[in-house]
Amino acid sequence: MMVMNMADVVGDAQAGKLTLVVRLGLRRSAAWHMAGMVGAYASLSVLFLQSGNECNMVPVASFLLQMCTLPMAARICYRLYFREEYLSVVRSYNLPYVATQHHGFMLVLGLVGLVWSDEQRPIWSRLSVLRMLGVYYFLAQFTWRTWKGWCNGNLGNVFNPKVSDADVAQKSKQIAYWDEALARAAQPFFTHNATK
Repeated sequence: MMVMNMADVVGDAQAGKLTLVVRLGLRRSAAWHMAGMVGAYASLSVLFLQSGNECNMVPVASFLLQMCTLPMAARICYRLYFREEYLSVVRSYNLPYVATQHHGFMLVLGLVGLVWSDEQRPIWSRLSVLRMLGVYYFLAQFTWRTWKGWCNGNLGNVFNPKVSDADVAQKSKQIAYWDEALARAAQPFFTHNATK
């Protein structure tokens, strides 16, 4: 949600909609986002390590599958915190999409891990199928998008959508305006609001 609000920060600030990102500013929001990611993966690891025979809080399958998404999370944090891509509309264009996919993969892999490690019920029991409905939906949507991208010859754009060079050239003035507004939004709301 932090990344989604980063994408809307200019309009939100102009409308006086004080989301957390508007209040903190983009720079601080990127730092908080990275701290949240580190905290999420660290807490998952701690819960897994604390799991004993009596209290299996995080099954091995769920832990390993969810940890597979760590490189994706690290890449998002790198782009936001170290490269400050939020200062450019063109460079940050696909960040909300990538963050959404990361979130979806975390949920799906967690569910798959739970079903996989459920030794008390057969895999196709009602509970397992109910748990897997979200997985089926996510994978069906992902497969459909991949197939459409393959057929249209732009498979790369499915996984990493970018602003086309033609759009950049056509909308250069508008992009420059938004980049300037993003530079102001990098500061906390009350700071850049006072300088209007």
